[in-house]
Amino acid sequence: PPRSTLFPYTTLFRSTFRAAIGGILGAKLYYLIENIPTGQATDNINGLINIIAGIFNLNGERIAFGIQNFGAGLVFLGGLVGGIGAVSWYIYRKNLNWFKIADLSAPFLVLGHGIGRIGCFLVGDDYGVPSNLPWACAFPKGLPPTNIPVHPTQLYEIDRKSTRLNSSHVLIS
Repeated sequence: PPRSTLFPYTTLFRSTFRAAIGGILGAKLYYLIENIPTGQATDNINGLINIIAGIFNLNGERIAFGIQNFGAGLVFLGGLVGGIGAVSWYIYRKNLNWFKIADLSAPFLVLGHGIGRIGCFLVGDDYGVPSNLPWACAFPKGLPPTNIPVHPTQLYEIDRKSTRLNSSHVLIS
């Protein structure tokens, strides 16, 4: 494409940075809201408090304990909303074309979702129904744990998303 239609590197870098920060904050916020009834939200907030207190007290053990409690729990939908919100705000402030940035961002959104689904697979979260297929997996330390082999739906979803990306159905315009 002609040089005039390309975005400067700094614009793409800044929008990517905002997507990452907004995505992480949105994913964590959604997790906290979703887990208020279970009490896990309180554990996460206490973990954050321990991290901050450990930094001010120079207590590595307290920081590590805080990271262990605060680090758990991100929800993709919250990350999507947070990332899109942060990038949209940046685009609005810089008076850029939202659809052009969305077109450039779509493949990376699919990549981020795929990485998140791999994380779900590794932690044993969001698995499918019981299965006798040879690739069925048991997650004895999963969330929630299961000793019965189940469909690895996390991996199925990665394949479905990559197929959709290859056929260009993800791109907006």
